Amino acid sequence: MTEQASGARLSLIIGGTFHGLLQRLGLLGADRLPAFKAGAVLAAVAWLPPATLAILQDLLADNPAGLGFLSDLSALARFLVGIFALVAIERQADARVSLILDNFRQAQLLDERDLPALDAAMAKADRHTSSRFAEAVMLAAGLVITGLIFNYSVRIDPSAWEGRVVQGEVLFSWAGLAARWVSAPLFQFLFLRWLWRFVVWSYLLFRISRMPLQLSVTHPDRMGGLSFVSLYPPVFNGLVFAISAVIAAAFIRDLGVQTISLQTVQILVAAWVLFAVALMVGPLLVFMPCLAALKEGAIVRYGRLAGELHRAFERKWLDGKAGGGDLLTSADASAAADTNAVVGPIWGLRVIPIEASTIISVALAAGIPMLAVLAT
Repeated sequence: MTEQASGARLSLIIGGTFHGLLQRLGLLGADRLPAFKAGAVLAAVAWLPPATLAILQDLLADNPAGLGFLSDLSALARFLVGIFALVAIERQADARVSLILDNFRQAQLLDERDLPALDAAMAKADRHTSSRFAEAVMLAAGLVITGLIFNYSVRIDPSAWEGRVVQGEVLFSWAGLAARWVSAPLFQFLFLRWLWRFVVWSYLLFRISRMPLQLSVTHPDRMGGLSFVSLYPPVFNGLVFAISAVIAAAFIRDLGVQTISLQTVQILVAAWVLFAVALMVGPLLVFMPCLAALKEGAIVRYGRLAGELHRAFERKWLDGKAGGGDLLTSADASAAADTNAVVGPIWGLRVIPIEASTIISVALAAGIPMLAVLAT
């Protein structure tokens, strides 16, 4: 677990039993973050044992039951693409989270007396993401989920590479056993680990949104100075991409054994992309109350100020004796124009700090693997 102190950063990545295991195996860099080879090694650990055992069972036992593993796109998506993406994204994710959280301090969005509350919230989030108990629960859940999925797959598909049903009992192939106890639990664990990080991150944003943030109604980002928080969804694009790749591969596998209309597939793909975008940008909704209150108060206060200035301007230049020639050498017109420039954007203040580029990046992460489904 990372140390938390004044100015320290939160790491969603560093800490925990699994992280310690990677460190002992030499799969972490000098900064204690997963090196590029970590994703490749874990993907190989997941994919090679079932592939090797499928070939050995065919050669030694004259039983090709598990050879389907080699051509199963869903297995390829989970054990190679998915696992590699879930690990490879961690270094970038750690840097992005650190940047966002540090900016609450650097941009002076919190008063000095409120910084201890920020440190406490970050420390609590760090403890949660580094929790050994949480990781144990994830591992147990991964084993249970994998068992249910594999038994279901074998029972509904007699040609499944995972195994076959004999007298009502599921008998796994050699490849199926390796995938059941090694490959699939590893994928499920990494997936649940990222899902837990997302939950912890969302709660941390909620706690920060309830702090007395020093927002500026005239900030050029029209989000009170909070536009930087919209940088966070790409942190989880690796998670979105991995899930999308698995869903796409499962779709393709189902299309091979049953007929589904193109319209149905298009609806399902669109629904998944919309759901992924809504899920990733959803935590940003926690800033709605403070931004809505900021906009409401600003409209009243700045509206009153602008009204007073323009009424004074009209009394002097329209109702008074001042002439048009005098206006050319007066600063009043410039003051009115400057006030309009400052006050005008207030009515365009956004109550949700979301950038279009954020939505596009998440949609691409969710949608690119689905192109294979549409092509099928």
